[in-house]
Amino acid sequence: MANRFQKFYQMVAEATGLTPDAGQPALFGNRGGFDLLVHPLKPSQPGILTVTVCVQRAAGPLTAGEIKEFRAGQWACARLFQQGQTVNMTIKNSLKVTKHMPEVLPGLLDGFAEFLRQAGFENVCQSCGAAGETQSCFAGGRLLQLCPECLARMQQQAATAPVKPENPVAGAVGALIGSLAGAACIILLSQLGYVAALSGLVMGVCAIKGYEMLGGRLSGKGAAVSVVIMLLMTYAADRLDWGIVIARELGVDVFTGFRSVGVLLEMQAIDGAMYWGNLVMLYLFLLLGMVPTVLSGLRASRQAGVVRPLQGPGPQL
Repeated sequence: MANRFQKFYQMVAEATGLTPDAGQPALFGNRGGFDLLVHPLKPSQPGILTVTVCVQRAAGPLTAGEIKEFRAGQWACARLFQQGQTVNMTIKNSLKVTKHMPEVLPGLLDGFAEFLRQAGFENVCQSCGAAGETQSCFAGGRLLQLCPECLARMQQQAATAPVKPENPVAGAVGALIGSLAGAACIILLSQLGYVAALSGLVMGVCAIKGYEMLGGRLSGKGAAVSVVIMLLMTYAADRLDWGIVIARELGVDVFTGFRSVGVLLEMQAIDGAMYWGNLVMLYLFLLLGMVPTVLSGLRASRQAGVVRPLQGPGPQL
């Protein structure tokens, strides 16, 4: 993580007494009797913090009235919601909150814990639902609150699980099939008069998921193969898009229009600046979707078999 976010998380840790994990951008610890996790809302947004606690009560989930009442008394809370056994509180991403985080966050966490206690919640394991103290863990790419028994069971399963082999040939076929969806998106949006970042996102997600589905898992080699396929398919999709336009304007079939693109460029019947400018724009949009998707896929592949308790202090956040 960038140095400025290392300092930001260290500042939050010192203000709250929570412990920074050595390997993940996360803080953990007990506050007001509840085992809390403080972590980024999304990996791409390390400065937006979410507080997560795994709890349960006999009265059932939080009500809309309870959420409204809590937020009314805590101005730094952007959102409060419950998903299953996890209650999540997102902290406002504003200059006022960030600038005064050491003063704001301790009171917010204490208010959050007091709110949970008065509402009748207690800590439970996120896996088995057993009440009691839990341990903050990282398992299969997720941050979890687990009891000692469930943590030991998951670690045993991870240690004995066979490593999923990678089949680069089948993965390349999967990436090619997946990239067809991205190519179709490029052509469809272009025919509607748009050059949209959505096409790059579709291309990236479908190609990577296609590789993983048929190739077994994504490695650096698989990512490289997928990137090459995406680059080639984007070029081919752009050419086919021009072929469709030529076929419509000249009254020929699409295959003839596709083959005529190069000739018409040489004859300057197609504006070269427009053609290459459009292609560059497509590649820029492809990068917007491809880079985060590839990095996310590689990270998920590396973390798939990792099960460990969070521990600190650590220099990397």
